[in-house]
Amino acid sequence: MDLEYVVRSFLLDNQRRTLLVKHHENSPWVLPWGHVEKWEWLLEALWRELKEELWVVCRPIWVITETSDSQVQPEPLPVSIHKTTYFSHEKNKEVTKLEFWYFSEVQWDVSQLNAEIHEAKRFSFAEIGLMSPDSDVFQSTKDILLQNEDLLDLIM
Repeated sequence: MDLEYVVRSFLLDNQRRTLLVKHHENSPWVLPWGHVEKWEWLLEALWRELKEELWVVCRPIWVITETSDSQVQPEPLPVSIHKTTYFSHEKNKEVTKLEFWYFSEVQWDVSQLNAEIHEAKRFSFAEIGLMSPDSDVFQSTKDILLQNEDLLDLIM
């Protein structure tokens, strides 16, 4: 089994709206995401993909735990890690991906889109909560955002 690594991020602005993208006109809204190359760290892949697809630079939101150990370096932690398996018609085989989901801040609007992106738009948490699962937005996106809303209250 080939395991692919993927990074996704909720790109949040100062009004706590998150950026979602559509890859095709009739596809659901999804978080910006990309594959991690074999030579990359997770955050390097996230920065590269967001710059390539959306022409934005983000700053991951750090979830810091208190420690008295001065040797411990805080790192941005994913808010979710999960494995997905599905049949890829393009590859004609079953594909398994390990996905790392982050919260990131971005201060400006997307002005340019890569050819892979059909549309990009910011949504409030309330708007995402009202979307139809899997037709308007993937259920996993709604679940992870709503499950972590309290965490965002602490760190933003």
